[in-house]
Amino acid sequence: MAREANEIEVRIGEMEIAKSPYILRALLGSCVAVILYDKVNLIGGLAHVFLPTKNMSRKDDEHPDSRFADTAVPMLLKSIIDIGAKKQNIVAYLVGGNNVLSVAKNASKKTIAEQNIEAAVTAIQKENLFMINLGVGKDTGTKVKFMLSTGDVIVEEMKKVGKIKSE
Repeated sequence: MAREANEIEVRIGEMEIAKSPYILRALLGSCVAVILYDKVNLIGGLAHVFLPTKNMSRKDDEHPDSRFADTAVPMLLKSIIDIGAKKQNIVAYLVGGNNVLSVAKNASKKTIAEQNIEAAVTAIQKENLFMINLGVGKDTGTKVKFMLSTGDVIVEEMKKVGKIKSE
């Protein structure tokens, strides 16, 4: 994906909000991109969620709420409403949560990617938002590009480069 002048890169644990004609983009592994978009007012945001819940961090950590699915979704929703979005127009998109490392899966324990997806879905449902899943839980990283002028979400899978053996 070529980079355009009006693109904003959203890094791990960050959240960005914007209005048309901006483009938000992220590179995802086990992280999840939660995208909220007001399709009428062309306002939206992307949270690059790193962990499922804030209680997974140490009490002395001062990480922003945008790192965690349970706190990022309501924070992102409030932020786009504060700049003019209307809740009844908002659609949520979910991308990422990929199992990027080829490790033996423990059937009794969910991967961090699976936990991120589950927590993001729960947080979106809690806000009563219509959600569109754009391919979560892949085996490779994902590039996502969100066009605020059209509402298009472009998802590109990356090539798998290696394996890690576990015993």
